[in-house]
Amino acid sequence: MGGREITKHSWQQPVRRRGRFLHAGLLVLLLQGESYGYALVDRLSTLSLPPGTFAYGVVYRMLRNMEREGHVSSRWETSSKGPQRRLYRITPKGEEALQMTMGSLWETAALIQQLTAAYEQASSEQSNHDKIHLGENNHENCSNNHSTGH
Repeated sequence: MGGREITKHSWQQPVRRRGRFLHAGLLVLLLQGESYGYALVDRLSTLSLPPGTFAYGVVYRMLRNMEREGHVSSRWETSSKGPQRRLYRITPKGEEALQMTMGSLWETAALIQQLTAAYEQASSEQSNHDKIHLGENNHENCSNNHSTGH
């Protein structure tokens, strides 16, 4: 299958779709362990999301929404080395939501794989057909040139 590179431009998709990936991505990262919002933004690139795809404000807003939904919980962590920071963790309800989302994504991925495979096969067949047709035209042109003395 000919892979396409994911670019920041290709992520200029409807906000709802990007939000779905952000929601799932944050839950996956939090499934790996507790984390700060700032670190989560930086780690989104480990999920093959182009760096800078999601602004910090968008991620923090999503985390607040996820907390209202019960998918994550947070607590303030104090440190003698700096200011308080909010530490996020996935909840059991968040794990259930992630499982449902991943099931849907796996189904979608399978459909996309089937569609892209069919497209590549059809494109290849069309290309071969065009080459054969072009070859016939070239042969006809050569025959016409020979018969007219060109």
